[in-house]
Amino acid sequence: MKMVRTTLLAAAAGVLISPALMAGDINSESGDVGWSDELLGLAVTDDQAWGGGLTLILGAEYAVGDIIRLEFSGSALDPASLPANIVSVCVDPATAPPNGRTGVTLGLLNSSADAAEYRVTELDTTCGGTSTINKRMVFDTGFADQILFDAPAVLDAGTVTVSFSARTGFGDALDTGGTVDRSTDYLQTYRQDWREVDFAFDAVVDVEQERKFLLPGPSDSAQFSYDDAAASDARPDGLLTWYEALYCDPAACDYYNVDYVWSGSFGWIEDTDEVAAGIQPAPGVVDTFPCLDTPTVTATTITGNTCWSFWGYLQLNPTAQGSSAVLPSAAFQVSAEFNYWDTVWDITSTAFTAYSNVAAGRWGLNGFYAEIPYMPYGSTISQVIYLANRGSQDGDVTVDWIARDGTGGSLGVVGTLNAGSTLSIGNAIKTALPAAKQAGGRLALTVTVNAPAEDVQINSQYNVSGNRAFTLHDDNRPSLASD
Repeated sequence: MKMVRTTLLAAAAGVLISPALMAGDINSESGDVGWSDELLGLAVTDDQAWGGGLTLILGAEYAVGDIIRLEFSGSALDPASLPANIVSVCVDPATAPPNGRTGVTLGLLNSSADAAEYRVTELDTTCGGTSTINKRMVFDTGFADQILFDAPAVLDAGTVTVSFSARTGFGDALDTGGTVDRSTDYLQTYRQDWREVDFAFDAVVDVEQERKFLLPGPSDSAQFSYDDAAASDARPDGLLTWYEALYCDPAACDYYNVDYVWSGSFGWIEDTDEVAAGIQPAPGVVDTFPCLDTPTVTATTITGNTCWSFWGYLQLNPTAQGSSAVLPSAAFQVSAEFNYWDTVWDITSTAFTAYSNVAAGRWGLNGFYAEIPYMPYGSTISQVIYLANRGSQDGDVTVDWIARDGTGGSLGVVGTLNAGSTLSIGNAIKTALPAAKQAGGRLALTVTVNAPAEDVQINSQYNVSGNRAFTLHDDNRPSLASD
């Protein structure tokens, strides 16, 4: 499917201007174009990418019959897209300094996947004098006529350069002098400039306030983002910058919609509507920007869409729902999927994963906590979980749980670990669990003790029909010399 857009092709008998002059607004007289590797990677055979304008400045006197040759690297050019005739627009140097524009009419002579040759068929000598030397030459090919390239071939080439040469009708080299560039980048490809996590969650759950408040509080936030090539001075303006503005109807186009998933432990968020699916937070507990749509919240994920933005922000404020929530120590991650506008080409897949499960910080704990990733429950299974306290400070013991189906919650206080003592919490945990999980569940547990981390130890096991198995656990207790 050929793309249709207004492209300015400025082809002239002369020398290609320098890359600095070539690089301009795609809607101006000249400009190069950048395409992202990700979008080109969705293209198939017959999908096409367009090039920008070409502006040349003459370095010699041209005459009818002289030939201009433009060579394109990568063997990606679609010869059928070349306009048969290009008619210049005459502008006097007095009104368009410093070079002005001189009128030249070109006719297509030969073309291939690598080159196009045009012959000068007419000269307009009324344009600020008869000389063509040092004249700027710009030609508008019109809306339907544009230079197109095979998109997969552009991806393979990486950069498509265009080179200029000219000769007289008798075959002699023409316009070989001067010091300006005779070749420049025309189409460039690049990988999207993903910045991933700009800042991460980094609050501390305060055990001295019964794990109901964050330090420094009252809220904590994280942000992920990604840029198109326009964010880098070293790269050309990218497709993602100007394409949406020209072709994307905001009422129907999701050209750069981004689906995101924040992962973590969100079971502390109180549900204000038990009938609706998922968790319905109280106002101000979960805030996402910039999109105003309400995200979907579960015990383990917060899912939504960034709408029309290249970044996503999540703020969590436990105090907005009161002080009853017991907060866990938790690690957070974020995943993002970039959605392209599905009418760029006739493609069936319009999305790719920008990044998956990127670390987005964690909530620490100024007390002891341990994560037991696997603890089974059932009628023939018993749990043996012991805590030991070598210190001089008593501490309440709280437990959070998450099941394989993504449900989870907090069991609250299941006991108190006194100074210089041990405590068995296996039965207390099982009794506090929902009945369905007691009867048959495979859970991950987080055990927290409101006591100095260096004073507490944990041992976790389970018995299945008399056979005992130790479980792994990850805790924040520093190693002790006496261990």
